[in-house]
Amino acid sequence: EKSQSSSKMEDRKTQKSVMPYIPRDLLNGPSMFWKVFKKQDEALEFMRNCRDGLMSFAFEHFGPGRLFLVAHPKVFWHYDIQRDPDSRCTYEIIPEYTACKIYIDLEYDITINQDCDGFKMVDVFVNLLRFYLKTVWNINCRKEHVLILDSTTKTKFSRHLIFNLPNACFTNSYQVGYFVKYVCQSIKSIIHTGTVPENMVNIFTIDDFNCLKVIDAKGNSRIFCDEGVYTKNRHFRLYGSTKKGKHSNLVLSTDNLFKCSSELEMFLSSLITFMDIPDIRALEFTDDILIKKKFIIKEIPSPNKEVNPSPYPSVDKFISALVTPGKIYRSVYFGAKKLIVYDIVGNRYCGNIKRQHKSNNVKYVVDLNECIYYQKCYDYDCFGYRSEKVSLPFEVIFKVTDNTDIDCGNINNLGVFGLSPSDTEQVLDAIEAIGSSFDNDTAPKKELIKFPSFDLSDEEFINIVY
Repeated sequence: EKSQSSSKMEDRKTQKSVMPYIPRDLLNGPSMFWKVFKKQDEALEFMRNCRDGLMSFAFEHFGPGRLFLVAHPKVFWHYDIQRDPDSRCTYEIIPEYTACKIYIDLEYDITINQDCDGFKMVDVFVNLLRFYLKTVWNINCRKEHVLILDSTTKTKFSRHLIFNLPNACFTNSYQVGYFVKYVCQSIKSIIHTGTVPENMVNIFTIDDFNCLKVIDAKGNSRIFCDEGVYTKNRHFRLYGSTKKGKHSNLVLSTDNLFKCSSELEMFLSSLITFMDIPDIRALEFTDDILIKKKFIIKEIPSPNKEVNPSPYPSVDKFISALVTPGKIYRSVYFGAKKLIVYDIVGNRYCGNIKRQHKSNNVKYVVDLNECIYYQKCYDYDCFGYRSEKVSLPFEVIFKVTDNTDIDCGNINNLGVFGLSPSDTEQVLDAIEAIGSSFDNDTAPKKELIKFPSFDLSDEEFINIVY
């Protein structure tokens, strides 16, 4: 038995080694930080107190349950794509109250719904979301903005949709959920009445709506959109990943029109909370919108009217005091960029015109990477204006950066995604050997032999003799 165990370890040791991530720019490249946690709350708290664009991920290990990783998405992708496809059981964690894209999970049982045309159903559903984005917010969403991923098997139809809207996102996943629930309830209502609303009759037919119905495992009729993926700290499967033991990796669907120049860019575009944010528009689906657009449907739950706090109460308190007698109307937290945008009401003072605006509100942006804040506004004449950067007060900086549990030298060694100190030293040596030019000719071609294999369990990893 011992011999068989040793043989198994030897077989795994002979598998291809993992190439280390070599940054092309040491000063401006992504953070190399990498830390694994056993508890999700610890990973999320750690990420909130980090800088440099780090994100939180979840992955399934050899045992039951999931482990949690904090890393830069570019570095994460570099290592994740080197894993065996069946081992890539990885997820993005969508932190609560973090700005995000529209994400959709579409699925149905093929064995029960053999007459369903999945491609048509996806096309109709995408067009419906495009219609409501235009109707509610006047956003022109093209099909080329929608990334469609496929993990269909012989028994289950499965698509993920990620909307990369130009200069727009939602304030958080709850707001996406309210919007998607409204769209689904509208579909159900139209199917029930058998009548297409007047403003949709030139775009959709009743057959379009009826084709979205499926039968679930309990024999109930429902829409093929999963309305339950908008919960707190949701895990959403990553591009290229599979559910554990399912052998159904998410790949580009044949009907996908969203294009990228590289696999890395496609991965970044597939992330729900990773986005460019210059003057991005943060959307909310509120009671006011429902009333203004006359979209009231009794079955729709009312969106929460309370102002959601950011993950940084000390910053919220400071901005609230700063804008007095005004107040914070809402805050939008961009986790990947470590920015908080505060929309202000009751105080329209603008540094550009040195007075209060008559009709348009202002906003304050806090950059947690630099620990600074600045003012912008919504007035057309002030488009592009940004006030001088002002440092946050020392006591606020202290609370934001007081992170005694962060110890970059104490990296957890959990095998699958862990870096031991010796492995870290080798990566640094490899970087140093490249020099400052980073020419392709000088980049090391040799594989890093001692980099931990993604296929080793903790016990096997610890017991390896190099």
